[in-house]
Formats: sequence, C-alpha cells, structure tokens
Amino acid sequence: MTPYSDRAIVLGRERSGETSLSLRLLCRGRGRIDALAKGAMGASCALASTLDLLHEAEVVLKPPGRGFRAWVQEAVLLDPFSGMRGDFARFDLACYFAGLVGMCVDRDHPVPEIYDLLRLALGHLNGHAASLRVMARFEWRLLELLGLGSGDDEIPAPRFVAIFGHNFHALPPARKRLLETLA
Repeated sequence: MTPYSDRAIVLGRERSGETSLSLRLLCRGRGRIDALAKGAMGASCALASTLDLLHEAEVVLKPPGRGFRAWVQEAVLLDPFSGMRGDFARFDLACYFAGLVGMCVDRDHPVPEIYDLLRLALGHLNGHAASLRVMARFEWRLLELLGLGSGDDEIPAPRFVAIFGHNFHALPPARKRLLETLA
C-alpha cells in the first residue's frame, strides 16, 4: 500500500508501549484516522512534540495492511495553536470541540468542512477568550454540517443536547464543566 500525505489535527493521543503513540487524527482529505507513531516517544525522535494534542501537522501515513491503524511515517508541524495553551478555559473548550468532532466523524470518511470548522475554531481560540457564544456557535455549525441543524440562526443549548444526544448517544463530559466555567 502506498503512503499518502494529508493535513491532520491531533484529536487524541496516548502512549502505546514504551516508545510508541496511539493517535486519533482528523485528516482533511481522509476523515478520522486511528494511527500509530512507532518510536515517537524515543529519545531521538521529534514526532512526540509534533503530534501533541490539538496540533495541526502535515502527516505521511502508511495505510494499514490489516486492521484499522495507519502508521505515521513522518510529520511536519504546521500550527501548534500555542496561544491557547496558557489559558485553561480556552484549551479546555478546544479539547471539547475535538471530543465532539471525534464522536461524530466516522473513520475513513472525508469531511473537509468539519476539518475546516475545527481549524477555524482552534484559530479563534488561539487569539480570543473562550465564551459560551463561541461554544454555542461551534455546536450549531457542527450540527448544520452534519445535516442535523434546522437552518435557524442559532440552536438553543437544550435543543443541541437533545439533537446531539439522540444521534450520538452522549456528549463529552467536559460540556457540563464548561457551561459552569464560562457562565
């Protein structure tokens, strides 16, 4: 199988063994991809810092021979969104957005519009404060892109919970905390 290159945002990551990383990526041209970066946590490898949570990178992935995990062959950091990392509320809201996207995008299903929405939201949080309005606008626009929105200007929070909960059976647990923090 031929390796391919794509822009990706790291939605989640965790250690896999002593030196590898298990990643959940949102790729612009491929959708959500589960990937493994072998040796990324090794002393001489720079992949761990490039593939940090919510970083945007250009990745070269080798499709899986068996199973569902692609292999990260190389990665070049495009945007670390470092402006939001010093403010817990902004970073927490960005992680919530990544959690929502990870829940509603199927593996290997290209959704460039949702990638662009997440990229836009991360860019906004990189330079602006987190707020309930930003949270509501992201949720509303995500439902619109998924074909679940009503065309209203904005969907009230209780309706969002009902629509999202009905279609995806859960919301990221951070939502309740964010509603309290940002109020």
